[in-house]
Amino acid sequence: MNEIYANAYQEVIEVLKYTKKEDLIKIPKFKIDIYKKYMNKNNGFKIDKTKSLEEQDISNEAKAILANLYKDYWATDYEKQRIETKENYDLEQIAKEKYSTDDLFKKREIKQESSLNNETSMVVLKKDKWYKKLIDSVKKIFCKKNNKLINGECKQIEMKQNKFTIQEKYKNKGEIFEEELFKKYGECRKKVLHGLRILFITDTHNCLTYTDKYINYLKKIHQEDYDICIILGDITGLDFDAIKAIIPNDRLYGIIGNHDSINSLEMNNIKNINGQVIECKGVKIAGIMGSNRYKNGDYGMMTQEECLELAKKMEYADILVSHDKAYIYDRNDNVHDGLKGITEYIYKNHIPLHIHGHLHEEMEEILKNGTQSIGLYIIKLMEV
Repeated sequence: MNEIYANAYQEVIEVLKYTKKEDLIKIPKFKIDIYKKYMNKNNGFKIDKTKSLEEQDISNEAKAILANLYKDYWATDYEKQRIETKENYDLEQIAKEKYSTDDLFKKREIKQESSLNNETSMVVLKKDKWYKKLIDSVKKIFCKKNNKLINGECKQIEMKQNKFTIQEKYKNKGEIFEEELFKKYGECRKKVLHGLRILFITDTHNCLTYTDKYINYLKKIHQEDYDICIILGDITGLDFDAIKAIIPNDRLYGIIGNHDSINSLEMNNIKNINGQVIECKGVKIAGIMGSNRYKNGDYGMMTQEECLELAKKMEYADILVSHDKAYIYDRNDNVHDGLKGITEYIYKNHIPLHIHGHLHEEMEEILKNGTQSIGLYIIKLMEV
């Protein structure tokens, strides 16, 4: 573990102790757990209660992580749109510097650590002006533990409340939605290793075309190494050409993402499995496209109601693949909160394994029913 990042994670955990409860609960538990797992417990950083957040001796790496937390979980929809516009503009340059070929296929534990490092580097690569704007916004989130002001902008929080009342007050809509499904359908089926090898490609956004290391890595994967290839969306036109030049068409399947035109798979003669169930070597795989609709246009998006309706019509499967994640926690983020239809399908069919893209990081969540939900980024060869 890189010592710089280990220290940064300890600093982040220390700062989060002074975060307002209603903001803290918006951060996924798995992310906090990873920070705690990899942090340097001997770093010794402590918040000085006499100083503002800006005056604290916090490393640039920790500030970058905090800025990303703000972007992902605390920003308003308007702020997120501005940030997303800036990120899309810089994405190709960031991708060129963000990964090395050797890093694409590490073991999961290493990849979790790597994704956290990437989370830091994404903000560091941005221009200073934009970075400072994010940090200024982060300062609004924090208050002292004794409820006094830490930066003159936080309101006092009444802490002497009944524990049950606090929990009920902050119970999340996504958690309630998942709890109701769990009560209705119960636990998922026991996960079975089928021995099916799947090559996943997701969220490349022209990286295959403009970054040699990715396309070179893809070329090194032999056809004997995988049984089928599934595209999880957000590929763009030029990358479709690169993929088709390497992957045999009879093994190529896909779903579209929120940045893909609605007919992009058909235009590239790739089998679209949205709302469908395919079978390979006795393993049934279901597919759900896109994300929650947040803008107009013929892109890979659905409303929550449309996705729920799609899920009701889909046949039983062993594995679900999708572009977006399951909706299990509501952060008022229409783009990244997930789709209810994905969660509904997982619970109704007791799916033990769900694989998705969209979030631009490798991650793992375990749903209340035991389903393993794995997030992928760029290229991943998996045996399922």
